[in-house]
Amino acid sequence: MLCANVGAVVRVTCMGYDENGYELAPYTVLCDPTDKNGYLFATLAHSEMDRLGKLSECKAFVDASPSETCDIPTNVNNGMSGALLSSSRLLTDKKMKLCIVGPFVYTSGPHTIGEGY
Repeated sequence: MLCANVGAVVRVTCMGYDENGYELAPYTVLCDPTDKNGYLFATLAHSEMDRLGKLSECKAFVDASPSETCDIPTNVNNGMSGALLSSSRLLTDKKMKLCIVGPFVYTSGPHTIGEGY
C-alpha cells in the first residue's frame, strides 16, 4: 500500500564550489516536516550562501516518515535516488527562489527498488 505522510522530512543536498571553481564538501539541510498538504519549506541563510560559495546540483531525498505503519521510502519521483530541484519561479521581492520536487511516497509493505517504486 502506498501512502503519503503529513510530517515527513526531506533532506536537500547541494554541491558547493569556491570562487576558483573547486568542489567543496556537499551541503545538506533537513527541511521542516511537511504540512497537512504535503508541502515543505527549506531556507538557506545569506550567511550560509557566503560561506558555501556557489551551490549547484541540488537534490531532494526522502529522509524520515512520522508513521510507524507507513515508513518504508520508495523511489517514486526519485525520492531515494535524489530528485533534482526544478525552479518554478523567482520571488524577487522576497529574494527567494521557489523549487519543485516530488511528490515523494512511502509504503507500508516491503519492496525492492526496481519494482516500480
